Amino acid sequence: MLVLLVRRLATLSLLAALVLALPGTALARSLRASLGISMRGAGSHSGAYVRDATTGKVLFSQRSTVPRILASNTKLFTSSAILAKLGPDATFPTEIESDGTNDPTTGVFTGDIYLRGGGDPTFGTSAFIKRFWGTGASIEDLADELGATGITRINGRVLGDESRFDSLRGIPDSHYGFDRDLGAALSALTFDRGLANIRGTALQSNPPLFAAQQLTSALKGRHVRVTGKPSVGITPSDAQVLSSVQSPPLSTILTLQNKESDNFFAETLLKDLASVNGAQGTTARGARAAVAFARRLGARVRMVDGSGLDRRDQAAPKEVVDLLDAMRRRDPDEWGALLDSLPIAGRDGTLVDRMRHGAARGRCHAKTGTLSDVSTLSGYCFARGGDVIEFSLLMNRVNVFSAHRVQDRMVNAIAAYSGSASATKKTTLDMGSARKVSNAFASDCGACTAAVTDCSQLSPQRVDCVVAENDTCSDVVATRVFNNGYLYTFIYRCKSDTPATAAAQIQVDPPGGKPWQPLSPASFEFASDVFPKQLPYPRYPVRHYRGVTSQKHNHVDIWTDRKHEVLGVSGASFDASCFHGLQFVDLGGRKLSHRGTLLNAKRATAKGGRPAFRLHATLSGKRWHGSFRLQHLSCLKKTITFSAKLV
Repeated sequence: MLVLLVRRLATLSLLAALVLALPGTALARSLRASLGISMRGAGSHSGAYVRDATTGKVLFSQRSTVPRILASNTKLFTSSAILAKLGPDATFPTEIESDGTNDPTTGVFTGDIYLRGGGDPTFGTSAFIKRFWGTGASIEDLADELGATGITRINGRVLGDESRFDSLRGIPDSHYGFDRDLGAALSALTFDRGLANIRGTALQSNPPLFAAQQLTSALKGRHVRVTGKPSVGITPSDAQVLSSVQSPPLSTILTLQNKESDNFFAETLLKDLASVNGAQGTTARGARAAVAFARRLGARVRMVDGSGLDRRDQAAPKEVVDLLDAMRRRDPDEWGALLDSLPIAGRDGTLVDRMRHGAARGRCHAKTGTLSDVSTLSGYCFARGGDVIEFSLLMNRVNVFSAHRVQDRMVNAIAAYSGSASATKKTTLDMGSARKVSNAFASDCGACTAAVTDCSQLSPQRVDCVVAENDTCSDVVATRVFNNGYLYTFIYRCKSDTPATAAAQIQVDPPGGKPWQPLSPASFEFASDVFPKQLPYPRYPVRHYRGVTSQKHNHVDIWTDRKHEVLGVSGASFDASCFHGLQFVDLGGRKLSHRGTLLNAKRATAKGGRPAFRLHATLSGKRWHGSFRLQHLSCLKKTITFSAKLV
């Protein structure tokens, strides 16, 4: 028995070694075979398409051109269309307007006021927003703003205005009536998601009237008396805005929608898409706009709603991947918002309990979809080899739970794919790549003629190269590969002008420390011209935020990837009597929390020439706001505040 076990272990070791040695083509064949075997469990009414976006190579295709029921994968088309139309920072207003008159001496306003809905699906009470959304514009904010104008009495009524949309409460599948899968009635003046109480035990029958009643009550609580009874109406064309609140950014709304696959949000946003150019928001008009946008990107889809509840929402797997690929190549902010909105395997949303073990966990962002006998999964994987893989698995006439098992096996296999790189992550830096990076920095100087003259390998992970112009040493570029597979760099000054050799200029520990920064296009002034291409290291999308601190002579930089991992933070300098030179906060590898919006970090004790600190920062839209405090230095007790926006 022992001999047999040893033989089996030896065989497994040999197989593992052979897999690691497989060239890229063989690895692709291996993945194709694995996916093909898994697809047998999905039946003949299912299709799949998998493409390596990094190389453009189709890794797997089976019945990939036959349209299938999309279920909630329809939300990918809805999300993409509205992102392209409005941008990730767009907001939806909810306003109080009126054509009445105000007497500032008495505080009496004469005339009806209109609560005009702008299609914000998150609008409601602060208690509801805090419990379910975490962020949003509330009725209390709107009432506070009106109360701040000095109005104490309104001789008129509060009228709810939902005219931005039509008044149909449902979607085609429910013959435009109430749909329990939507959970509430659709309206341009949504309040508390259409629920009549925070417990969700009752629904609003007339959303604009309910919202008008809530505003009347909120004003009363702020000592603003409204004499008339709440009702509904349409805002006059000459009305003036008395107070206004804005929804969270579209990127945040899409995260709320796609993480948990919220059908109510998707149908509201589809009507928002339809109403962009002043037309009334309808489901049919919004669906046509989403289909037209997909067609412009080269993807064909049939849509009759925005959520995927209708079984007529259909597209082929290849068309879904074509959409994903086109979005990836569009504006980085648009793609970033779409990617960030998708559930992450084994981490959150509708994938929190799936793929918790295996290569897909934390690597794959995908939209799920479920109807009776339909299960779909489409999205992106940042594979182990560094390639970005796009996939769509559309399974019809299946047992949903069996389909989940098939999909999970397939996505784990996709995430484990090593792509055109080696099967294991590179943890050593080759001289050629280091020279290419250093030459990029040498070329990032406009009309200068600087070039790399000499390099030295200081460790298996680090290479320093001397950059010189006219035989005069300009700078030394240090390049290092970290354990996460990214390349990091920093630049330090030469010891002297000459000679421009590694032996004369390179320093293992240069003055000012080693402020490693992740290599990204943001590292270069002329990024599109000089950024080094085709390096044999993973290149995930990198976001660079830059701004100022309360120390006027200082700035701050924060780098993150699309998976909410912090690649680095720098820029906190201190009084020379405390620490000499510029100090940097080493936060590489930390994960942002709260859907990628919160960064908390600390160092309890000073170590390696770096101070003990505490840092707290919040990401809202495209900007970080935070504070940084030294924990033990008597020479600088004041908290450093900072603000950094996306570069």
